[in-house]
Amino acid sequence: MTVYRFTIQVSGIDPDQEGLEDRFYGNGVDDALIYVSSGRLFLAFDREAWNEEAAIRSATRDIIDRGGGVERVILDDPRTENQAHSP
Repeated sequence: MTVYRFTIQVSGIDPDQEGLEDRFYGNGVDDALIYVSSGRLFLAFDREAWNEEAAIRSATRDIIDRGGGVERVILDDPRTENQAHSP
């Protein structure tokens, strides 16, 4: 399997809600970084799966199972990542 990197903008969950981290990390979503930007909630995933579509589908299901919705999916650009690590 391969690790796929992408970010999901989450709707339907208040980013200021107490216990937000436990809602995800405490319930098995341990492959995402939770962050808030301009009052919007995002989860940046490093999700292992057979393909990118399966990775996004499983992350989407995890968000929905925890009461959220998917506003949009932002795919990481591997060219940007490679450039960031270039000398």
